Amino acid sequence: MKNYFVSHKNPITIILAIIIMAGIFSYGKMQSALFPEITFPKIKIIADAGQQPVNKMMITVTRELENAVKQVPDLKIIRSTTSRGSCEISAYMDWKANMDVSQQRIESKISQIRNILPADVQITVERMNPSILPVIRIYIRSA
Repeated sequence: MKNYFVSHKNPITIILAIIIMAGIFSYGKMQSALFPEITFPKIKIIADAGQQPVNKMMITVTRELENAVKQVPDLKIIRSTTSRGSCEISAYMDWKANMDVSQQRIESKISQIRNILPADVQITVERMNPSILPVIRIYIRSA
């Protein structure tokens, strides 16, 4: 058996080198991520207007944004939460909808009503993905 490895050491060395190079190449091409690339049919619109009261925020910002987003095609459900100075609108789209196009349409509709909204409102529109989900939430409330 020892004579076999000694007499064939060059081919065995070449085969081992090829296997090692293939392993290094495969390791370099391997993709890894904490969360998989998943596209949910959900677009979140967050509006921040400082310290406006809830009643004023509901009338001047939330209702106007909801009416604008309702005009976007492929919209299935719209849900909103309004609190003091901010509102969060979730637009659930059809599963077959192109999310990039839907996000652009929502941004376009919001820009059309921008002059109706209060001047200090900051609006962000982003597609839903696992990286924006909170791992932990802490609420502190006072009476």
